Amino acid sequence: MEEFNQELIYKITDKFYKERPEVSRYKSENNFVFLLKFKKIERVIKIDKNTEEMPWRILKELYLTDRLRKHGEIPMPEIEFSDTAGKIIPNHWMIMKKMGDSDLNKEFLSKADVKDQFVELGGILAKVHKIKLND
Repeated sequence: MEEFNQELIYKITDKFYKERPEVSRYKSENNFVFLLKFKKIERVIKIDKNTEEMPWRILKELYLTDRLRKHGEIPMPEIEFSDTAGKIIPNHWMIMKKMGDSDLNKEFLSKADVKDQFVELGGILAKVHKIKLND
């Protein structure tokens, strides 16, 4: 797994939380994702691995999260802070409130029949793209 300089995370958390959290890493293909355990709260930080391109991954996720939160039916994390301009660290990033302890990778990989889960995810994807599905 590709390494990320944890001191860069502290630059962000020092600025916004005035506290250095315990940091543990989640598996992710396109981003660096970490759980931040502060004294009283937990947050998740997602940091784009790419510092050279336009921050399209983070911008897209910020946009979709906002749209889905406004829709109201789909639970989405609340994003507290984000930066797509490289003001604090060179990477694009966002910090969101932790929503729970589910690991979708484990949930999907541990089921023998995931048809119902794929139907549910398809419904969510359809809502994002404003597609009407027959019931």
